[in-house]
Amino acid sequence: MLIGSMASAIMVCAVSATAQAVAILTPNATPLDTSLAEQTRAALTGAFRVQDLELSQAAFAASSREGSAFNMTASDAREVASVLGCDFFILIKTGTQRRASIDKADYVESFAAFYVVSGRTGRLIKWQLVSEKGAD
Repeated sequence: MLIGSMASAIMVCAVSATAQAVAILTPNATPLDTSLAEQTRAALTGAFRVQDLELSQAAFAASSREGSAFNMTASDAREVASVLGCDFFILIKTGTQRRASIDKADYVESFAAFYVVSGRTGRLIKWQLVSEKGAD
């Protein structure tokens, strides 16, 4: 469901889905980031030309923007897209945190944030945060 709704949002954002190149990036490179990147790639393949995940990561690392991946200017984002050779790129950030509540027992919450950036304008065109609570 998470990946399906994100794929739908990206398709709406694309003017012409034919031959649109998309790069998926996981700057933090956690196992959960990588897993979601692979699922996102599978969901978008067919509708977009999704670039190889490892090649995209290597090109992104060469752009020297890894430290500020989630805080780029429009100019920086256009430069990254140029280095990646894509029309759009998606940054994925995930995390899991233990939460405490006065009303109920402690629990664990996981989140995934997707940032879809236009390579032509460098602007953020879609941002989606999804979180799920789990039992301790």
